[in-house]
Amino acid sequence: MTSYPPPGNDPNAVPDPSQKPGAYPPPVPGGQPPSAPGSYPPPPGSYPPPAGSYPPPAGNYPPPGNYPPPAPGTYPPPTEQFAAQGFPPPPPQFGEYQQPPELSVGAALSYAFNKFKANPATWIVLTVVFVVASGIAQLPSIVVDSFVGIAVSLVLALVVSSVLQLLLVQVSLRETDGTTPQIADIFGIGTVVAALPVALSVVVISEIGLLLFIIPGIVATFLLWFSTYFALDKRTSVGDSLKNSFQLVSANIGPLLLLALASVAILVVGLLLCGVGLLVAVPLVAIANAYAFRSLTGGVISPAA
Repeated sequence: MTSYPPPGNDPNAVPDPSQKPGAYPPPVPGGQPPSAPGSYPPPPGSYPPPAGSYPPPAGNYPPPGNYPPPAPGTYPPPTEQFAAQGFPPPPPQFGEYQQPPELSVGAALSYAFNKFKANPATWIVLTVVFVVASGIAQLPSIVVDSFVGIAVSLVLALVVSSVLQLLLVQVSLRETDGTTPQIADIFGIGTVVAALPVALSVVVISEIGLLLFIIPGIVATFLLWFSTYFALDKRTSVGDSLKNSFQLVSANIGPLLLLALASVAILVVGLLLCGVGLLVAVPLVAIANAYAFRSLTGGVISPAA
């Protein structure tokens, strides 16, 4: 049988006038059939089909709309600008904020020991001043034998003890700030006087609780533990200081209870060592408590030496 070339591949074929030029697929070398419709590559430049103008003209940032792109360095706006407009500050950018360390008894005591070890002489002198002043403040209530004299002496001792406690808290907070304590810090009573009503309120509430079968007083002392810290560090009022301490301790009862028990144990051991151990015990407890407060409130904690 004679094989004929496929249509369109006969070199002697006469063109059919009924066919329009270009209507029949062009010959395929080797006699292969033409590609299926849609599989032939489109003309150059027609893929993909344009959807508008590409790339977008300058000024279309972000699309859609015609917003000019932000100038370098203008985002995010300064925190002060947010505060002036009454809006909360933007979330901190990477590298601007470090998550405060997780509170644990071991971390707090280790931090306190390293801080004390870096400046033992000053802390020992400060502790001697605090202990001696507290003892002197208690003497009038022992010597005086009249009811009025005893009452006045107790009030005086209460005020002096509160001032000394606030000074100790203030020095320990400065230690966590990275400021090396100095002997002159015991005379920095400016902020201490402002926080004195908070310290007296805590003492009065605790004493009332102790009179109510002791347990309520211990609970009140524990829950109001950081009232003076809020007053000195955050400059809060009496009511806010008490409330903030109650909320902070209530939300972290587990680690704070362990730290409180460890602090009491350290002070008892210091007393048993003929009182000399207090020269180390008092600074350790004070710095550890300041560390705990700053950890739980996200405050500044300088690196330990």
